[in-house]
Amino acid sequence: MKNIFLAQAFIFGLTAFIPAMPALAKQACVRIQDGQVICGEPVPNNTPSTNKPSEQKSVQTRSGISFTLNGCQKSRIGLICAIAVQNTTDYDKRVRIFAYQSTLMDSEGNQYKASSNSTLAQITTLPPKLTMTTKLLFRPSGNLNNYIRVLKIGMDIEQRSGNVIFRDFDVS
Repeated sequence: MKNIFLAQAFIFGLTAFIPAMPALAKQACVRIQDGQVICGEPVPNNTPSTNKPSEQKSVQTRSGISFTLNGCQKSRIGLICAIAVQNTTDYDKRVRIFAYQSTLMDSEGNQYKASSNSTLAQITTLPPKLTMTTKLLFRPSGNLNNYIRVLKIGMDIEQRSGNVIFRDFDVS
């Protein structure tokens, strides 16, 4: 798309017409297979891996439940992502992880759904200060690259459904 707008500048009594520069996107959105839209800051493809957030553990908290992405590893049966789930409150919480609502998208835009064989598909009660680990299994058709753009985990806390989203990390 051509930019047809011009900015006018006065420099030492001379008039110069300077093409207006297009604004850089501060947020990009993608629609995944189930129709949900996920938005975030664009990351250039040439970002060195040392600057990626995958160097540190990602933590998301919802209603007193902390979700920590411990990483994703390739195995002979697929890609396994380990997530620590901790009740940070002083009382019991009912928590469920929905494998069938969990998806990931690689850097090429390929989307994969978690297998129903994933562990911790249901936790009835998580006691205070207790941490449990769940593993989500993804079985990509073809070669999965080593960089994940989005990992969306479907979950329910005290019968309130939602998602936990981790972005931009490497696969080990």
